[in-house]
Amino acid sequence: MGLKDRFTQGPAPQESLSESIARRTREIEAEDAQEAAVAAGYRRSWGVTYKVETLRSKLLGDKMDGAEVERLLNARAAEGWHLRSVIETEVQGRVGPGGTMSLMFIFEREVPAA
Repeated sequence: MGLKDRFTQGPAPQESLSESIARRTREIEAEDAQEAAVAAGYRRSWGVTYKVETLRSKLLGDKMDGAEVERLLNARAAEGWHLRSVIETEVQGRVGPGGTMSLMFIFEREVPAA
């Protein structure tokens, strides 16, 4: 219901226009307060949890396997996780100058607050 609609209801019988506006303003404020309380209760009743997973390429200098990434994303989505971020890193090997690429996936999902 829009603000204009809230004020277009006519005055009650034997009620002046100013009394009608004051009454309706109080009703609107009460409705808004109730809606805010419901929204605040929802925010307090849910929390967020995170999950971090890392995928590494199999060989030095090798590219990431797209099918493996897709399997991970679909598996976590089926569990209710939402992808929040992906971070690319290079892990240096113990021998030689090359490194191995890895992707760190950060997932998030809502859980009931404790």
